[in-house]
Amino acid sequence: MPAPDLIVLMADTVRRDALGCYGSPFVRTPHIDALARESCVFDRAYQPANMCQPSRISWLTGCYPSTHQIFYNGFGNYARRETSLLKLLSRAGYKGGYLGIFHCWQELDRDGLDDWSWVDWIHDHPDYRVPGETSWRITDAHRTAWREQARRMGVMLTEDHLIDFHHHAGHTEFPIERHIGHRLAQEAMAAIDDFATDRPNALWASFWMPHEPWAPPAPWHQLYRPEDVVLPANLRDDRATRPEHHRHLGAGRIFDELVADGDAMLRRAWAAYAGCMSVVDDRIGAIIAKLKSAGRYDDAIVVFMTDHGTANGSHGWMYKGESFMIDEISRVPLMIKLPRASQVRRIDEVVASVDFMPTVCELLGIAHGRVDGSSLMELMSGGSRPGARAFGQHNHGTDERAESARSLRTGRWKYTLYSQPGVEELYDMVADPLELRNIAGEATVERGQLRAELADFIRSSADTFVVR
Repeated sequence: MPAPDLIVLMADTVRRDALGCYGSPFVRTPHIDALARESCVFDRAYQPANMCQPSRISWLTGCYPSTHQIFYNGFGNYARRETSLLKLLSRAGYKGGYLGIFHCWQELDRDGLDDWSWVDWIHDHPDYRVPGETSWRITDAHRTAWREQARRMGVMLTEDHLIDFHHHAGHTEFPIERHIGHRLAQEAMAAIDDFATDRPNALWASFWMPHEPWAPPAPWHQLYRPEDVVLPANLRDDRATRPEHHRHLGAGRIFDELVADGDAMLRRAWAAYAGCMSVVDDRIGAIIAKLKSAGRYDDAIVVFMTDHGTANGSHGWMYKGESFMIDEISRVPLMIKLPRASQVRRIDEVVASVDFMPTVCELLGIAHGRVDGSSLMELMSGGSRPGARAFGQHNHGTDERAESARSLRTGRWKYTLYSQPGVEELYDMVADPLELRNIAGEATVERGQLRAELADFIRSSADTFVVR
């Protein structure tokens, strides 16, 4: 039996509750929901980092940041990636390509998996572009026009949207046909037309949306009304039991202390964010329709995933990053459709993003080297994995006021240890799923057991975090 094609559909900054299949009360994602109905859907999947680059590298390598050595954005070229999934697919004879935002290591280095075009509009260095064109085949004039539209929103440079969330909620005047998400889908569909018939294919399509700034094109910019937005249930967290440094993380992140019209702003932001999520869903629907019309869908492995979530008001915070290891950022959607939808179930056990790479390798019959994760095939076949754990690893990066953090997630508990001596968090995720009451000072027996287990993991790995 020939090896199946692998199709990975990835979006950036997706909260679980921004998808209908994960219980969103108002965001409409019919195409992703339909994929979920044919998939193994993981309800408690965790990624280890609160930043794009370390998280994405963990998905690709099956390794925690302590192993691949990337804890923060901007350092991906130094990643230890001897066993990246792209490299293994290439060695196994897959025809393939990675389209869209990569944000892992050097832009043109796809570990040999490079049959199709490179489309990383956000992070490509100008030295790698064809003169007069960007890496996703539009003219410099078009790129300049998009930047001008961004400037009208208050975004001055590519990454300046991270400074002030006042400028996040708006819309682009460009029609969908000129939108980067649409162009990515078009490239993906062209790649499907170019699929090999004598060997298996691998296609990874990675959308930048719904990453901020939230500027959906028409008609999606009017799809959601601010008054219909359901705000996060843990918006009004007074953070009284949280570590002191959580009260002054990065400028603009605790919006309820800085913005007079916080709720109204948040509703506008969520409406625009939801519009962006629906754009991604629509384009994913187009890619899946193309797979079906080409006769490539039924026998393929199709995955939907994200790098991380975002706070979007939870606990009074915005965005991701820093050292708050909250579920809205760490707990991510993950679904895997097997060939002929041979296994369809919801899986409630704790799994980690580092489990993804060895799972794909087992499905495809590809050997891999040392990884930190383990295959999820037993869970996908209806089995169990008692005592499953997921670990989080975040270094403070550029904000000296923040703390490095290491966390442990079990079926019931979430424990986080910080680099500042004596600072820790413990949440009973059954009794307190919104993480509103830190009981590290009360549940001393459980805290001691979890601290010892986390310390053992830290010391047994290549992690340089010091347990004090």
